[in-house]
Amino acid sequence: MTVFKTFLKILRKNILLVIIFSILLVMFGALRTTSDDKTMSFSQVKPDITIINEDEEVGITKGLINYIKDNSNTPEIEIDEDSLNDALFYNDTDYVIYIPKNFNVDFMKGNIDNVKVKKGNNYNASFAEMLISRYLKLAVNYRSRITNQDELVRTIKTSLDNNTEIEIKTKLDTDSIEAAEFFFDFESYSLLINLIFIIGLMLSIFNEEKVKKRIIISSTDYKKNNRILLLSNLLYAFTLWLIYLILGIILIGDILWTSNGLLFILNSFIHLITLTSLAFLIGNLVKKKESVNGITNVIGIGTCFLCGVFVPLAYLPDSVTKIGHILPTYYYVEGNSYIAKLEEINMTTLQPILINMGVLIGSAILFIIISNIVSNKRRKIG
Repeated sequence: MTVFKTFLKILRKNILLVIIFSILLVMFGALRTTSDDKTMSFSQVKPDITIINEDEEVGITKGLINYIKDNSNTPEIEIDEDSLNDALFYNDTDYVIYIPKNFNVDFMKGNIDNVKVKKGNNYNASFAEMLISRYLKLAVNYRSRITNQDELVRTIKTSLDNNTEIEIKTKLDTDSIEAAEFFFDFESYSLLINLIFIIGLMLSIFNEEKVKKRIIISSTDYKKNNRILLLSNLLYAFTLWLIYLILGIILIGDILWTSNGLLFILNSFIHLITLTSLAFLIGNLVKKKESVNGITNVIGIGTCFLCGVFVPLAYLPDSVTKIGHILPTYYYVEGNSYIAKLEEINMTTLQPILINMGVLIGSAILFIIISNIVSNKRRKIG
């Protein structure tokens, strides 16, 4: 009981931090939930696509450009990378396609991999990708038997005109799902800060040499103390997660009882296990409790910037996302992004989500192993 009372004492002394980050979660979650009208999207979508063409506007290149213009809006945007990134960020465009020089010639030789794209983090971007992919796949199918580009373009156009017009629709309540995605993304920041600080502080105090010596000479079993300490930290982590889940239900509503919502919850719980194991590792590494606050801020803010919590992954530079790949929160946020776009549940659509969850579980196991190694070494030294 002494260990648990000590834990509660530390938690009470630092409860203000827990409250502040919980309030931040509620504030941002509420703002995101109320910022858009709740509408169900059942109407045809016409995405905004920006075309950057470096090729001659002839043959298949001209056919592709005309197809995009007929099936989308083509906003005028200044052609430089900063302006394009800003346009994607502020939803001034949904999708940017770069048609390289000699595309029409390379295409007839069998190469379409040189087409580059940038896309926003919304449904229209996915719809734009579907439109362009539809045209290119049809072109590839006809290319094997039609070598004249003008004839190829006419055949593709005839085929598309003869097909039943496709209305791109979604059965999802997109506003609610985007609000849920935002809430669970930002929840990771609140959890990360609160878990690392409280658990890290708790373990650093118990790892102090004078405290360890008192435990050793006391009548209480050392292993029993560790078990109680572990259970106290796990209870705190689970309680904090449960409180945030209840807040999410209040703010977001019934969407959390859908298949998408339950996947958000499952992903969040697995991420909780990963963050708790990370907090244990940090607590075992930190030698002075005074260092915990600084380490918490560096890891918390740094992780969330690199992993798409504060800024969506689609808008981050490649150099940043490459660094983010080494951090488990990246896979949590990416998993949330996949869940938000999920319309059908089967093994194919669930595969990327399960892979990201697997990475989180693997990270948790790795953190626990390293934490045990560090803890055992410290005990031997002590």
